[in-house]
Amino acid sequence: MAIKELLAPVGSYESMIAAVNAGCDAIYTGGRMFGARAFANNFDNDELINVIRYCHMKNVAVYLTVNTLLSDNEIEGYLFDYIKPLYEAGLDAVIVQDIGVLKFISKHFENLSIHLSTQFTSTTHYSSKLFKEYNVTRVVTPRELSIREIEEYSQNTDLEIETFIHGALCYCYSGQCLMSALIGGRSGNRGKCAQPCRKQYSIDGTKKECAVLSLKDLCALDYIPVLMESSIYSFKIEGRMKKPEYVATVVSIYRKYMDLYEELGNEKYTNSIIGSKEYMEDKTKLLDIYNRGGFTDGYFNEHNSKEINCVSLVSHYGVLCGKVINVLKGEFVFVAGIELNAQDVLQIRDKKQNTIYEFTLKDGVKKGCKYKLRYSRGLLINKDMEVYRIRNNELVESVSEKIINGSKKLPVSMSVKAAINEPIRLLIETNECKAEVEGDICSKALKTPVTDEIIKGKLTKLGNTDFVCDSITVEADDDLFIPMVALNELKRQGIDKLKEKINNKYTRQLNINYEPFSIQVQKRNYDRKVLIYAFNYEVCVNALEFANESIVVIETVNFTAKELSDVLQRSKKLNVTMCLALPSIIRYKNMDSFTSLIEFMDDNEALIDGVMIRNFEALAMLKEAFLKNKLVISDTGMYAYNSIAINSLRKLGVNLVTSPLEHYIENADIVTVYGNRQVMVSAGCVKKTIEKCDKTGEVVYITSDKKDKYFSKPICKYCYNMVFTCEDKRFYEQTKDYINNNHIVRLNFTNEDKTKIKAVMNQVRALLEDIKE
Repeated sequence: MAIKELLAPVGSYESMIAAVNAGCDAIYTGGRMFGARAFANNFDNDELINVIRYCHMKNVAVYLTVNTLLSDNEIEGYLFDYIKPLYEAGLDAVIVQDIGVLKFISKHFENLSIHLSTQFTSTTHYSSKLFKEYNVTRVVTPRELSIREIEEYSQNTDLEIETFIHGALCYCYSGQCLMSALIGGRSGNRGKCAQPCRKQYSIDGTKKECAVLSLKDLCALDYIPVLMESSIYSFKIEGRMKKPEYVATVVSIYRKYMDLYEELGNEKYTNSIIGSKEYMEDKTKLLDIYNRGGFTDGYFNEHNSKEINCVSLVSHYGVLCGKVINVLKGEFVFVAGIELNAQDVLQIRDKKQNTIYEFTLKDGVKKGCKYKLRYSRGLLINKDMEVYRIRNNELVESVSEKIINGSKKLPVSMSVKAAINEPIRLLIETNECKAEVEGDICSKALKTPVTDEIIKGKLTKLGNTDFVCDSITVEADDDLFIPMVALNELKRQGIDKLKEKINNKYTRQLNINYEPFSIQVQKRNYDRKVLIYAFNYEVCVNALEFANESIVVIETVNFTAKELSDVLQRSKKLNVTMCLALPSIIRYKNMDSFTSLIEFMDDNEALIDGVMIRNFEALAMLKEAFLKNKLVISDTGMYAYNSIAINSLRKLGVNLVTSPLEHYIENADIVTVYGNRQVMVSAGCVKKTIEKCDKTGEVVYITSDKKDKYFSKPICKYCYNMVFTCEDKRFYEQTKDYINNNHIVRLNFTNEDKTKIKAVMNQVRALLEDIKE
């Protein structure tokens, strides 16, 4: 069983102290730039350097989040200067989403490890193979993968595997969500997600409302035996926006049970720890400190169970702690179902989890005891309403005292040699570092000699330093004398030198004369200026009538084999370039479906002009075979957010690069100008959440309180959902301002009839004629 890493989230200096003191092996944190939590209390570079030094002194690694999409200007003008001082201070790794950033950092910081972010959506080992030439040492697996899939990934790669084990879950595959960006201008891929997935939505135009896109928090404490025996190296806790109390509680509990498992082994741990009173109390502490709708084991075992959803209260759910048993005029009585503490904060809620009344206990309440409290008139408190604790005051105070305000000490061993007429020598060792110092010359004692015990007592008192003495040996002559002040000075010099040695173990120099540059991209002038995306068979048949001299991309997963054969045969009689859009998500569990698609493509190779890819899995799997001599188009979700990313995609075999929907980039080949925009790809199924999975692929419509409308289309064969906007069909604003003669304009047709398609095609061709002039 390999030693595992416990990785803690840090969004502030206090959280960093809490994480280290609680026993993490590594932290991940962000700076003022380029992190996916723009609203965390992020560090500036000087603070980050201090964090790196502090953590290294405690034998804790530091990973920096550079996991947003960056523009050309940000990469060219800022990224190098941002990373350089942190690299030289000993930064252990960066977490990256953007392939342009990936290439830039690997080129300029050759010894810096790169971790592929979960936002990279690397669902299989195939995608990671494409980046062997970079300094990628680890992949953070998508939260949607099962343990079985993660194991298969691990068995086929040399990369370390990092997996989330606790904290918030996103409804969408990380990195594939544009909902916040497209409706509110706050991009999740730029670290500014407004979390629209946590809102209440009405379903199919009815009054039925629920938070259909909101998931419970993940808790994998019960999976410790499975995780510890797995190939997963790093256990990641989510929560860079959380308070220090949360970080301290969660890290300390997982540390406790990881250590217990390593000490006891599987059988003894399973029989004596799981289900014990202390274990259940610790699980309650995790609920107390924060949970959203209770806990779920996520996707570890089930693909998209209804139990993973949190459709009512989407903030801290707390712990059920009692029930109202009587309501009198101006007061109510509840019975405590668990022991409650003075200053605990409680809420009375109705059946829909709406908070009716929140109050703070003045006194503790024993389990089973009654508690009477007056309340303001007008509140609709009724008998049998449930009471929840949302702040466990004793837990928060205990964590603050024992962990947040404590200090983790690094154990050291000492060795002392002292001889008359020789300088006293101290060797101090820890963490593969050692420091040796010499002090004053020892003399022969005239009266009372300095004993070994006196030397040990003086040198092992390390006070407010970062160290604690684990062992000490002393070899000293009899009748030896050395002043106490000399022993203190020897200790100070030894500690200072050891700290310097530890710091020097990590620091490095970067001898590069970097100058900001302009990234060059070769302009492509493809002869076909219109790309038609057809969502289904009916739309495709109608669109083909007006698709002369166009590229037509069909959403393959929405077509039967018979329908695919039909449209391919039709296209060959027309002057069009016919391409198949490959699945948005490819996973091991759906590999049979994708293999069947590849076989169909091989059988119809002469009828297929190219493909549109949405992930690196498809690019890697088809690169050496089918894609030769075919047109390869990258979709918007491949995130060519900057020119380095465009060049990287082209190097990997992409012919035409589509600009992201949330950021127009001039050097891209294709710009989307019309139609519904895809805002999510999710493992969760809206249809299954509100009803049951019937495998019909029926579309579900949802509407927010601000009347933002979306439709969710289940892709049953691959078991994922595609969520699109339902905005009025129109050309996107300022179309003429950014399209030039080199661009191909993309039209998304999802449910248009023949008349509408004809009108749009006439309009876009008129637009292209205007641009020519």
